Amino acid sequence: MSLSQVLADNRDKRLDSQYFGRAALVADKLILRHNPARISDIALEVRSFGAYALTNEFEYQEQGIP
Repeated sequence: MSLSQVLADNRDKRLDSQYFGRAALVADKLILRHNPARISDIALEVRSFGAYALTNEFEYQEQGIP
């Protein structure tokens, strides 16, 4: 496939094999059928609450137990 074919209708500009898997393509078509909106268009603020966000909570100290 040419790059232009790969990037056509590829809003995330992904080139990995997972993006073109059958299940991912079916899920993407299903989502598009329901008129999705971007989170940034409908929310005032987006906060990360995943596991990686917890790393911001560490406070290191020279001695003792925090």
